[in-house]
Amino acid sequence: MAQSNTRITLPGFGLPVDTLLDWSRENNSERFPHAIADFFASDGVTVRERRMLDFITLITDKPEWHRKVFDDQIVSKWKSEACRYDQTSQDDFLSNPMFDYCMSELREKAATYEEKGLVAVMDAEATVVKSDSAVPESLRQSLLKGVRPLEDVPDRYKDWHPGSDEEMDDREWAEEHGFGDDYRDWWEGNRVLEQPEPGSFKPLSETLQAPGARAIDLKSDFKASGLQVIFKLANIHLTPEKPEYSASNWHVEGALNEHICATAIYYYDSENVTDSFLGFRQSVDAEAMVMRPQQNEWSSALEFYGIENEAATIQDLGRVLTRQGRLLAFPNVMQHQVQPFRLADPTKPGHRKILAMFLVDPHVPILSTANVPPQRKDWWAEEVRKVDRFAALPEELFQNIIDSVEDFPFSWGEALEMRERLMEERGRVTDDVNQAMEEDTFFFCEH
Repeated sequence: MAQSNTRITLPGFGLPVDTLLDWSRENNSERFPHAIADFFASDGVTVRERRMLDFITLITDKPEWHRKVFDDQIVSKWKSEACRYDQTSQDDFLSNPMFDYCMSELREKAATYEEKGLVAVMDAEATVVKSDSAVPESLRQSLLKGVRPLEDVPDRYKDWHPGSDEEMDDREWAEEHGFGDDYRDWWEGNRVLEQPEPGSFKPLSETLQAPGARAIDLKSDFKASGLQVIFKLANIHLTPEKPEYSASNWHVEGALNEHICATAIYYYDSENVTDSFLGFRQSVDAEAMVMRPQQNEWSSALEFYGIENEAATIQDLGRVLTRQGRLLAFPNVMQHQVQPFRLADPTKPGHRKILAMFLVDPHVPILSTANVPPQRKDWWAEEVRKVDRFAALPEELFQNIIDSVEDFPFSWGEALEMRERLMEERGRVTDDVNQAMEEDTFFFCEH
């Protein structure tokens, strides 16, 4: 096995697990911001600007929107619908100047869409990007085929998300099963591990050759910075007996030691469910906000920004439609929430399936499968079985030997126990973040 003269020094091994470089708006070259560490407190988005963001998000969901924004007749119809009195807000939803500005921005976005197939929405400070064409249909079909072996397993191996009452099915690598901070004495920190070749889950040949697929030269493009991505497959299953998904918690992705700086979610399969949305919200810089209005005029700031005195410093930014075939990407500085949806036809089952990709901050590389070998006992047993002395053993005797191996590698049951502990920890992290956000309140007084 190859040796390296350079000892591995990464957070959790050679460095403290809570290693974190400084970040501020003025000093932001060392790493990307993270909602848990930095709260990325926003300057605040006005009520009217949020309406404009909602309008742009809605228009860019329409078929052929990038063509329609140049059609004066269609634009005139949109204007008559948008520039009218809204009972909820007690104001015109959009004024004429607001509408004109939105159309100008939409036409710029149309040019970008034509060139790249991407649309930026909610782009006030942080930005959400959506695309319905980034992943061609051929790749979607290949993904459906590729995940089938993970789904077609006996019920005892169904990976139901803890606490979901068999509603949410997880398939996740590198973040959950068997990936903890205790590496024991078996790992020599200066060793370069030779990873096994892909087995059952190697890329399908048709995936690599699919029309529209864009190859990326990882060794060339990411030679200097490196690239670490945590992948997750998650399915939500609804039935006539359980016809509704209520909502997820508001959360950011991962714990701080995973250094996730951005998320991409591909919605690759939806069947018999109503429209599903991903909501976004952010913290507002309370100290800066309370100093903004003139003396004794803070009530105008409340109306201008849609906030309340002594209320939590949280602003809802809106929501994005998550239809089949759509790819979303956003930085890990805003909280997001899977919002409620239900069966379209309550007499039949339905589902929504996603592939999530969590980008690790390239400034802060973390321990990964580049350093830690596969830890699944069944995979390990398959390789051990190929050794001559073990290959000659009767199956029952071989299984007895494998079952007697403890601590490492990990069995299915041990992996589930680890995941349970991890999810409990994640729950505490989410609760702590939400509590901190909700306890930070606006307090306007004379100054």
